Amino acid sequence: MDLDTYRKKLQETQFSYSQCLQDSFALFVNNYKFGGVCVDIGSATPTSMFNNTKLLQLYKWKCIGADQGNYYKDWEGYPYFKFFQDNCTRQEAIDSLFFESGNDVDFLSLDIDDNTIDALKLIDFNKIQVKCICIEHNKYLGSRGEQRHEQRKILKKFGYKIIVKNFHDFEDWWYNPKFINYEDIKQFNSLSETRFTIDMNLEEILPNHQDKINNDRSKF
Repeated sequence: MDLDTYRKKLQETQFSYSQCLQDSFALFVNNYKFGGVCVDIGSATPTSMFNNTKLLQLYKWKCIGADQGNYYKDWEGYPYFKFFQDNCTRQEAIDSLFFESGNDVDFLSLDIDDNTIDALKLIDFNKIQVKCICIEHNKYLGSRGEQRHEQRKILKKFGYKIIVKNFHDFEDWWYNPKFINYEDIKQFNSLSETRFTIDMNLEEILPNHQDKINNDRSKF
C-alpha cells in the first residue's frame, strides 16, 4: 500500500482528511469539542487537496477559510465553512478573517507557502487567543532564508510552545499553555523531525481517536 492509498483509507473512516494529521491534532488538543472555531489561511478547496477543516466540519466547527483562488462554489455544500477569496498578506484580509471568527480561536492553520510569514506578522496575538496552530515553513525548500526561525521567534514572543518541530520538514505545530496542558499532548513530540508513514503507530499518537469519532458519529 502506498502512502496516498493509506491516506484515502483514513479519510474513509473519517480518521483524518489532512495531509499529515493536522485536523486530528486540532480535535485532540481541543478534547473533541463540538462547535469550535478554526481559521484556515490557505484553505484551497475541500476536494482538490488535503484539507485541514473537513473533519472539524463534522464536529460543527465554525471554519473561516481564505485563499487567492475563487473557491466559493466548492465550499457551498459546507454549512459551517465561510470562504473568503483574498490575499492574506494584506492587513485588511487578516482583519476580516478574525472579525468573522472572533478573538478566541481553537485552531489556526497557516499554509500559503512563502507568504506564510507575511500573514503571520499581521495577526494581533495581543488580542487574538489561539489554542493550537499548524504552520508551514517549507524548510526543505530553503524558503525565504529559512523563514521558520522568524515564525518561531514571533510565536514564542506571544507565549506559544512548540510541540512538533519540522514535521515532514515543512511544518511546525504549536499550542497555547494558557489553555493546553503539555502532559495531555506530549506524545505529539514523537512527530518532530519525522515524516508521516504507513507504519506509524497512530494509536500511540492519537489514543482512542477512532473510537471517539465512532462514538460521536451519531451527532454529526
